[in-house]
Amino acid sequence: MPYASSGFVIKHDLENEYALVDLGNAPDVSLEEQLKGWGISLENISLVALTHLHSDHAPPAGIRTITESADCPILLSQTGWEHQGDERVVEMKSLLEKSGRMELLDSAGEMECGNWSVSWRPLTHAVTGQPVFGGNTAFRINTVIVSGDGPIWELFTEDNKPFFYPAQGDPVRTMAVNIAHLSLEDLKLQDYPEERKKRWREEHGLLEDLLKTMVDPQFNDFYMNLKTLIPTHIRRRMREESAILYKNEIDKICAEQGFGLKVVFDV
Repeated sequence: MPYASSGFVIKHDLENEYALVDLGNAPDVSLEEQLKGWGISLENISLVALTHLHSDHAPPAGIRTITESADCPILLSQTGWEHQGDERVVEMKSLLEKSGRMELLDSAGEMECGNWSVSWRPLTHAVTGQPVFGGNTAFRINTVIVSGDGPIWELFTEDNKPFFYPAQGDPVRTMAVNIAHLSLEDLKLQDYPEERKKRWREEHGLLEDLLKTMVDPQFNDFYMNLKTLIPTHIRRRMREESAILYKNEIDKICAEQGFGLKVVFDV
């Protein structure tokens, strides 16, 4: 679903291998069918990383597919695992445990996983209805960042600079980042229940926060090297019109700062 993507495939630059970050939420197409459409076999999936266990990112059917048919590590944060205990995820957790391939991660860190260089950072997101720091995990896999669901201001911090600047290898080239809404002021004007507005403020990204990072000197080199920016999880009404608005605002900052990145929505 364009503008609301929650599953990404990363191709290794040198090997015939692929990593999945989340599993998408296409209602009528299985994960295996989606991969086949891109010419990818489950046998070539060598890593799966789950930002969190909400069904739009880790649907039970997708979990069943990767646990039964993809022989690879499955990464998930310890915090997200411990706090996610409602009945909607019981089946998913059972499948993951039985697979014997689940690796629970500390709140933040990095490691080599086969041919993949993996780094991760905790972000606030709701589990069992309450916001929890570490309820979502942002991943950097080789040269790709996928934020999952979480606030941008919480990810782009001085402490997290190593996440954006790998000590070894190539710089980050692609970032898929949650931009649910335009700004706090715009969100106030939208006709949504107040509880939902509160959740979007606390647990999702805002375009105004992304634009601030783009003019922050400590992230200037990151954006200079970035080639592709993918806004995801747009929840503002009139998504197509909102996507155009997002792109125009990001392009404006890119022109001012001299960044050469492209904004894309459906890749």
